[in-house]
Amino acid sequence: MENFADRLAALLGVAQDVVPLSWESAEEVIGRPVPSDYIDLISHTGSASLDDWLTVFGPNPSSDVDLASLIEERESAWDYFREHGIQLPGRFFVEGRRLIAFAVVESTYFYWDSRDDLDPDAWGVVIVDGELDNWFEIAMPATECLYKVLVGEIELPPFEGLPLDADHSAGRFGR
Repeated sequence: MENFADRLAALLGVAQDVVPLSWESAEEVIGRPVPSDYIDLISHTGSASLDDWLTVFGPNPSSDVDLASLIEERESAWDYFREHGIQLPGRFFVEGRRLIAFAVVESTYFYWDSRDDLDPDAWGVVIVDGELDNWFEIAMPATECLYKVLVGEIELPPFEGLPLDADHSAGRFGR
């Protein structure tokens, strides 16, 4: 299996950077380990803005860009939507399955498709637009999905018009 965390770190020019992080709070909120490819990527970028439009979240003292805080906020949003009769695809909200947020482009969120019967390294990705109209299931690990979105290999309506041909970079939050 190809290591997209390394490819993405090289693409972003951060392959030599090392960001010391503690994953306990995120893993406590998830109740499972964070997928190892994502840990590998965030160990180079930290919580960061990739190409100035895609935000990835990791452990961070600021709740604005902290992964555990993002997960709790999105789960609170799911609860709010259900309590207020907003229709959500039931298949994502059943026993043993959970959507766990890890990145965002404007109001479009990237989620791990967490399933109790799968190792976290086998989780795919679900991308949900801000209006909750489009739910895209992507059968690949998070870092592969992020890489392919950044280089334009995954083309979806929420990403139309984004500068995919720009020089790639990672702007770390909280330097």
